[in-house]
Order: sequence, then C-alpha cells, then structure tokens
Amino acid sequence: NRSRWTMASSSSSSSLESMVKYCLDAPLWNAWGSSTVAWQQQHNTSTCYNRASSSSSSSATATTAFALGNNHTSSAEYYGKHATSLRHANEFVRLISDQEVQACVNHVDWVHLLTTTTTSTTSPNNSSISNHNNHNIPVTVVDLGGYSSQVLEAVAARYPNLLQGAARFLCLDLPHVIEAQTRDSSNNHPTTTSSPIQRVGGDMFDPNTIPQPCHVIFMKHILLCDWDEEASRRILASCHESLSDGGRLIVGEAVLPEPGSVGSSRSSRTTISDDLPLLLDLFLRLDGRSPSRTKKEWERFADPMGFHLEKLVRTAIPTCSILIFRKK
Repeated sequence: NRSRWTMASSSSSSSLESMVKYCLDAPLWNAWGSSTVAWQQQHNTSTCYNRASSSSSSSATATTAFALGNNHTSSAEYYGKHATSLRHANEFVRLISDQEVQACVNHVDWVHLLTTTTTSTTSPNNSSISNHNNHNIPVTVVDLGGYSSQVLEAVAARYPNLLQGAARFLCLDLPHVIEAQTRDSSNNHPTTTSSPIQRVGGDMFDPNTIPQPCHVIFMKHILLCDWDEEASRRILASCHESLSDGGRLIVGEAVLPEPGSVGSSRSSRTTISDDLPLLLDLFLRLDGRSPSRTKKEWERFADPMGFHLEKLVRTAIPTCSILIFRKK
C-alpha cells in the first residue's frame, strides 16, 4: 500500500522523479554500503549523539557514511561538483518541505491553540499581568530560525482573521539572513503586497533578542537537523527564558516509533506507517545527522529544560510530526 505521504505528493510527478533519481544516485548507494562501518566508528569515538549520557563530542569530526563510501568526499564537495545531482537533491528537499508546511497547517488547530494560550503584557523576567483567552492582548507567535517563515505564512493565509487583533506573527533569524530574505522577496515579487509576518533580526541562543512578550515559539527542523545536543539544550533554555508563563513551544520534527513497536498490528498503528519514519531517519543519517527521537526520548529531552509535552500529533508526513510543549 502506498503511504499517504506518497499519495499526497503524487500530483508532483517531476518532484517524485527527482526524489527517485536522488535516492538512486550512485554516491548514496555507496553511502548505504558504508553506513554500518561509519555508524560503528561514530559510536566508538563518541562523535555521534549519545542519549545514554546526554552528551556529544562536538570537537571531533565524525566520519559520515557518505564520506566513507565516496573516497572521503563530503556531500557538500560532491554536490558542488555535480549540478544534476544537486538539482535532484534540492527538488527532493523541496518536495518534503512543501508537504511539511501543509502538515503543520492542517494538523494543528491554530485557532484553538492561540485562543487558549495564556498571554502576558510583559516579559517573564518582570512582573506581568496574565490573561487567559483575552483577545485584548494579541498572542505573539515567533517562528524561530524561520528564514522565509513558510509555515506562519501558510497559517496566516488559512486563518486571516487571527491577525485581526487575536495574534501577531513574527519570524526571527540572524540579521544578515533576514536582510537577504527581505531583499530576495522584494526582487522576486516587487509588486506583491507586504507579508503579514514581521521579520526581525536576532539570535535564537540569546533570549534577549527574542521579541517580547513571547507567547508561542514555533520551530521546524532546528533541534536535530542544524544543531548538536548541547546546542539544542541551549536553544531550549533560551526559549524557556523568553516564553511567558504558560507559553507554548511547537516543534515540527520526525518522531520515531518506540523500540519494539515496529511491525505491531495495523490496528495500533498511527497516521503513517510505523517503519517509514525509521527508514527515512536512517536515510538522512547517511550524511551524519543526529538520529531522531521517539516520543519518550523527546519527553526526557524537554522535561529537564522546563517543558511538558502536552500533545503529539502524528501527521501524514514521516519527517514531520507536531510536538506541542507547554512551559512549566
């Protein structure tokens, strides 16, 4: 049976063709052949993420399966020299990204979430007046490291009334990233109306640069794709300090099945096939990305940082489930 993800993507035949070509590209097959050796080397040298000790060695350079299988050529080096392969890779990523954006919009009840989020008139570091479901104080939603903020753009398009006083949407990224994105948008769409998303320069590691008051923080593929374990903890600490009391953290990431659950009866399966997130996780690890977490591992990761997992929403997209945390 085809997965819902494949079925949802079937209208984009060119993208699916590029996905197949990307997956069947010779360097990736070479990487598969070297994956066991590479991951064992990473484990032995403690350069891969070690959940048991909650630590990682960021100073050492891990040998990825891609490099080991391709004469120690990194994926960046290879794709920099092979334009056709790079195009297939980019279209594969674009296919996944577009589907993830729709999953974030369709599988989160944004109206309910924002109208039930406690709002505060000042930052959590000062005395504050909190209001539950008070539309006199707009709920501030910050897309952390969002670049073009595709998700909040899509939410705003789906629920335009939210921005009529109930909420305000902001996208925070590094100042030079915001400047470049704003310039590119102006060049590509000079006649379009202004975006409903306010873009601000800042640093996700520095809570003082995150706009206040901040009631909801959204991030997608930040805690695993871009940063190691220690950096991810620093990001969560920054989020916790920035959020108002009772604020929410929404994370779009893959969530793996619990050990021993793969192959269980179909009646107990979730929205997507249990083994598909696991397969794609192994695929993405070929280039050294940290392994994804199970639900329990996400809880163990976030709880010491002051976040309680309110809800896990498994979408039809194996690379992006929705985890909704509340600040404790």
